[in-house]
Amino acid sequence: MLRNGDCILYPPPAPPRVVEHILAIRDAPPAQLQRVPGPRAIRSSLAQDAALLASGERLPRSTTTTWQVLRRHGRIARRPARAHEPLDPPPPMTRWQRDCKDVSSVPAALGGKRQHVVEARNGVDGGTSILVEAQVRDDCTEETTLAAVVGLHGGALPFAGYAALMRQEARPGSALAARAGGGLSPRPR
Repeated sequence: MLRNGDCILYPPPAPPRVVEHILAIRDAPPAQLQRVPGPRAIRSSLAQDAALLASGERLPRSTTTTWQVLRRHGRIARRPARAHEPLDPPPPMTRWQRDCKDVSSVPAALGGKRQHVVEARNGVDGGTSILVEAQVRDDCTEETTLAAVVGLHGGALPFAGYAALMRQEARPGSALAARAGGGLSPRPR
C-alpha cells in the first residue's frame, strides 16, 4: 500500500497468467521441494521460472499477495471460528488461585541471586476475584506456598480438591510430599 497525497494506492492484482503459475506450483510442487509449498517457496519458484520472467508479467513481490491468491482460489482453507463457552464461576471462597511473580524493582544483591530475588505471592478467590492473600517473600516455593495455605486454614487443607491436587503435583522426594500429610504420595514419573 502506497500513499500518494490523500489517496491510498493498492498494488494491482496479480495477472491471470501469474495466478495460473501460482496455483500450478501449489498443486504440483517441484520434485526437489518434497512438501506442499507455501507463499515464500512459491514466490521463489516464480522468480526462477525463465518463461514467466521472459513474458514481462509483473510478479508478486510480497508473500501476502501470493497467500491471497491461494486463499481466494481455495488452496488455503479458512479455520473455522472457535466456539468459546464461558465457564461458570465456582461458589465464593471455595477455590483460590495463586500466583508467584518476580518483583523486578528489587535490585540483585552482590554475589547473591540474580533473578527472582524477591517474589510476590498473590491468592485470589476464583468465584469473586477478591484478593485473599498477598505476600512478598524471597523464598516463594511449593513448600512455602503449601505452608501458607495450611496456615490460613488452621492446619487443615481448605478443600478436598486441594489435597488431590497436591498428590498429583508433588515431585518425588520433595518436601511438599512429606509436609502435605495424610499419606500423600508423589505421582509416578
